[in-house]
Amino acid sequence: PNTLDHKPRVVELYVLDDIGDLSDYSLGIANYNSNNEDEDSNNEDEDGTSDGIEFKLGKGTASAGDFITVSSHKGKFADYFEYEPNLKWSDLDFNGNDAIELFFNGNVADTYGR
Repeated sequence: PNTLDHKPRVVELYVLDDIGDLSDYSLGIANYNSNNEDEDSNNEDEDGTSDGIEFKLGKGTASAGDFITVSSHKGKFADYFEYEPNLKWSDLDFNGNDAIELFFNGNVADTYGR
């Protein structure tokens, strides 16, 4: 891959079962606050893990075995990985201590990270 000054952020989803409508799915990033306090956020659930839905996957379908890639920057993603991501989420920003949440019809269906 090419060397980049700023590599794009990427979330890769693996599709377990056929999906007839991707618009039922969305993503969110639960940004970890080292003080365990977030005075500006009113979106957290009772255990403080969710910031809620931040990105909807949109229209379309997916088949079991597909990978769906979501990147903060399509061009930099393509330069680095040598193929285009499926979706662009310009505000995608996370680091190693943030959880990535997958929502189905508005409810958390899966979480990767803490």
